[in-house]
Amino acid sequence: MKRVALVTTIILLVLTLLLIAWRLQSVVGIFLLALVIALVVEEPIGWLTRRNTPRWLAVLAVYAGSVIIILVIGVIVFRSFAAELDPLIQDGLTRYGILQARIEQIATDRSVLLVGRLPTTDEVATMIVKNPETGVAEGLMAMAQRLLGMAGEVALAMVLAIYWSMDSSRFGRLWLSLLPSDRRVQLRAFLTSLGRRVGAYVRSEVVQTLLTGAALTALYALAGVPYPFALALFVSLAWLIPIIGGVIALLLAALIGWFAGWQVAIFATAATILVLAISEYVVQPRLDKSGAQLSGTLTVLLMLMLGDLLGIVGLIIAPPVALTIQLLLGAFFDRTPASGEQESMSAPALTAQLQSLKARTLESGAPLPKAVMDLVARLENLVNAVTDAPR
Repeated sequence: MKRVALVTTIILLVLTLLLIAWRLQSVVGIFLLALVIALVVEEPIGWLTRRNTPRWLAVLAVYAGSVIIILVIGVIVFRSFAAELDPLIQDGLTRYGILQARIEQIATDRSVLLVGRLPTTDEVATMIVKNPETGVAEGLMAMAQRLLGMAGEVALAMVLAIYWSMDSSRFGRLWLSLLPSDRRVQLRAFLTSLGRRVGAYVRSEVVQTLLTGAALTALYALAGVPYPFALALFVSLAWLIPIIGGVIALLLAALIGWFAGWQVAIFATAATILVLAISEYVVQPRLDKSGAQLSGTLTVLLMLMLGDLLGIVGLIIAPPVALTIQLLLGAFFDRTPASGEQESMSAPALTAQLQSLKARTLESGAPLPKAVMDLVARLENLVNAVTDAPR
């Protein structure tokens, strides 16, 4: 009964946080994006610092490289997608009109009512752009405005992420200082593991999306698929959507490939299956070695809630949010209290361990790093304070 009450409380807390996020979408979105960026770049920053690079220099180098890569990819994607979008929409409307006419020709008396409910070509065009006579120019302008707004939010999130990466250890100590001392080590280890696994998952998804898009663009172009870049972009983004993303990707590949004939449609579908399978079973295990398995039920629930709240963005971020909640719940229910042996460790035992460490250091002749020496000195002061304390 207590477990059910606890789960209910957690669900209500999550719903409350979602309500707050909906009320403060922009602020919460920027904060979460900054946190995700910091988690994603922490691994390459750590790789540089382990090779004796100052942390401030490693942070600046990683973020500068990330900004350059994002700008280059953004320019390539926007130019190529904008060049193919207008012809794709026009061709799609033409194909839709032809298909609708054929259906009307073979329609029976029972299906004529269903055919009559299908939107006309002009109605479909109106759904896509406000003024069909101007093509997609107006839609591109609106998309450019939204992209500029998103770029500003991403830039602000990037600045916040830089501050977080610079002083992550200080921020961590500040928050941990609010907790009881006997829980700090355990919580620090859990938060480190959580950040590493979530960061690895997001890095894996980003790299998979880029590799999938590049491979599919090349295969579609070789096969003669019309609008190869736009199709590869749609398929790569659809693949990010959990559970139903693969089905959507295959339908898109078959549909646009059908514009050039059924042979091209079959090849496009087969190429999509091959690339997505390699991405899922070959690339992902090498990028994300944590082996975390997402809960299908939790992911679907978050897809419904976040999808209704944030649209397609909510569907895409549902898996990392589900992974975070799953790890939090797993750590809470699987936690083990500190053993009495660890709690009753005596001060003389700690003193003996410190003396042994000093002796091994003197025998090796290699000086300890300054950070380690400072830590040893702090431990000695704590042990002396415990020893001298009145009993």
